[in-house]
Amino acid sequence: MSDPTLYLRNFTQDRTSPILRFILSGSPVNPSDPNSVLHWRIYCVTDKSRSIKFDMMPGADARTGYLSVTSCGYEESRSRTAGFTVAAAVSVKSQDLLTFLCQPPRCRNRYVYSSDGAGCRFWCCTVLQDLEGAGIVPSNTVKDFDAYIQQMNRQNPAAFPLPAAQGRFY
Repeated sequence: MSDPTLYLRNFTQDRTSPILRFILSGSPVNPSDPNSVLHWRIYCVTDKSRSIKFDMMPGADARTGYLSVTSCGYEESRSRTAGFTVAAAVSVKSQDLLTFLCQPPRCRNRYVYSSDGAGCRFWCCTVLQDLEGAGIVPSNTVKDFDAYIQQMNRQNPAAFPLPAAQGRFY
């Protein structure tokens, strides 16, 4: 039986690839609006031309999310207008990261967006906290990401709302 909260796309070839760095990448939901709120996802870069995208996407009901994990032939989306990069502190393979995130107690593939369908930045930040707690990224990475968001909020509060909308894990 397949898991409806997890969608793997072209992941076979990159399962054993070690992750070099993580990019939290934000792209406008409405690209024609310079003040558009951003959709956030995490790119796990495996070399200069490949990455694994971990993207919590809203499902058919626009609230219950599913985790899309996709091997990409690029580092990150060209549509991004915001990004925060951190190097991996230890070697971790893509499959091991997927297992780490989806197993209890984390279950990061089980997420419900806020009542207005927002919460992808909160999901990314929670994953970043998990990575920091496990020593996969350096200490203070979450603090540095928060400082980045604060700075960007001063420049464009519509695209970087504070506080971040929060969904919930189940």
